[in-house]
Amino acid sequence: MRAIPLAAVLAAATLLAGCGGDTAAAPKGLPAEHAGPALAWADAGKARLVDEFEAGAYPRFVFDKRASQLRFHGGAGPDLEFPAQVIGSWSAEAGAYLWAWADEQLSDDLRAPSAAAKQLAKSSGSTAFGLPTFPADQDSARAHSSLAAQQLGGFAIFRLPKGSHFTFLAVFEPAAPRQGSRAAE
Repeated sequence: MRAIPLAAVLAAATLLAGCGGDTAAAPKGLPAEHAGPALAWADAGKARLVDEFEAGAYPRFVFDKRASQLRFHGGAGPDLEFPAQVIGSWSAEAGAYLWAWADEQLSDDLRAPSAAAKQLAKSSGSTAFGLPTFPADQDSARAHSSLAAQQLGGFAIFRLPKGSHFTFLAVFEPAAPRQGSRAAE
């Protein structure tokens, strides 16, 4: 596991998936009636991570693939841990999104949960949910990831950066809120 300094990455780009993007404009490939609510959901999830769980107070984070846990650490309080699943990844260089269920570099246990997103192809009007990869800009990747995370039962999405590449995670409710946080009140 490699810890990435959160403060350094935040200076270059927004990490928390609800930041940035225009919730009023429909991203490429997703009808506005689905994109708007998906992006609003992403913003609400980001607000919960920052305001309720105080994730912004932790300078580092790591995704433990073996445990499927997103952990924020290095803050004054106990580490924050959230169950998380890989949804997919987006590459700025390729201008494409790859669903986790189609990513052969991931283990079967990391790939399997994201297959539930395929069900959204019909209900959302976006065929991208049924394709292993599709052309996407960052807003489209964020909106499609948000709908998929909702389908999986998550409360937020989180983007893990690696150069011009982002891996999107569905973030789930922690088993127990951190003592002393607003989430525990």
